[in-house]
Amino acid sequence: MNQESPSSIGLEELRRQLDAALEDGALDQDVRAAALTALEFCELLSDQLDEDQRNACHAAQQFWMEGSTDARIHWLSIYSKRLDAAGKLSDLDRLIWCSLNSNTGMSDHMAEFLVLLGRDVGLEPAEMKSVFSKHIPNLDGY
Repeated sequence: MNQESPSSIGLEELRRQLDAALEDGALDQDVRAAALTALEFCELLSDQLDEDQRNACHAAQQFWMEGSTDARIHWLSIYSKRLDAAGKLSDLDRLIWCSLNSNTGMSDHMAEFLVLLGRDVGLEPAEMKSVFSKHIPNLDGY
């Protein structure tokens, strides 16, 4: 069990803890956990979001909290077209796309992807762990 304080956690330690917490595959099909983690990362970066990005995040929130699908489908289509046209998205746009995605569960690979995106958009490991802990019930035990 890790005794390191959450405020001093490093990126490698976060990755290790996530791997340990997710190794049993219990959340591999939990698309809600993965998307809500991405959405909460976006909320931490709200001052960096443009109007379209804020609207897409709002649509994701409405979908995950209320089941409203129309706006989510609209924004998912826009981000998918951007990805198809450019072959890539910015790291922040990838987080937004993940928040709209209802196909990817919280596997260890998805957690790793979210950690790397979070790092690349400027989130600290402690901030990310705080968010992950809300969606990975046993994370704080590692």
